Amino acid sequence: MSRNTIDWIGLREFISRAEQVPGEIVHIDNAHWDREMSTISHELCRHHPRPVPAPIFDNIPDYKPGFRTMYAMTNSMNRLAIALGMEPNYHHEMKFLQDYREKAKEMADVDAIDPVFVEKSDAPVMENVDRGKDVDLLKFPVPKHHEYDGGRYIGTATSFITDNPGMGRKANLGAYRVQVHSANEAGVYISPGKHGALDIDDYWQRDERVPVAASFGQDPILFYYTSVGIEHTH
Repeated sequence: MSRNTIDWIGLREFISRAEQVPGEIVHIDNAHWDREMSTISHELCRHHPRPVPAPIFDNIPDYKPGFRTMYAMTNSMNRLAIALGMEPNYHHEMKFLQDYREKAKEMADVDAIDPVFVEKSDAPVMENVDRGKDVDLLKFPVPKHHEYDGGRYIGTATSFITDNPGMGRKANLGAYRVQVHSANEAGVYISPGKHGALDIDDYWQRDERVPVAASFGQDPILFYYTSVGIEHTH
């Protein structure tokens, strides 16, 4: 394993980094948000020779160019390697698994990671802010994935954030399904027993509103940790 640093910031730079590796990204125009994007992605993942490229959809019907979606973000050895700060030069699964296990051991030994400060110009945060009546979730090409889905799901590879002051938990990140119901309404499904459900129940037992946040289109390492299960302790 020849490198142990993450040399990208955010999803934009992750995509740029992956585009430097042949066969890792494919750009597709004019696929519809209603089941076409999901069908193409499904067929790619099932039938494309490895490595399976991550499809990035643009010029989606009903939406302006530049409003893009991405599927299969880390569904290849080299894209996952980029996300974890490993050299994306893998051709054999066993070699990747060996290095991945070494990387996991390294990460398990880290109690905390100090922040790295960057220039404001390198951290495009809060560039576009909508509040109140200006909020419109459907200005994004929210996909309908399957024929029998109840609607359009903006939250699949998402980070849904809750807290629980009563238990001393400042933040919990969970990968839960989020469905758009209207321009300014969304619902979330959290399986019973998950940390997010426990946090919400704790607020409801006190008859309080639940503060939550949700991240869509975040970088892959944040989603990686979001989807990791952690034992519940009181």
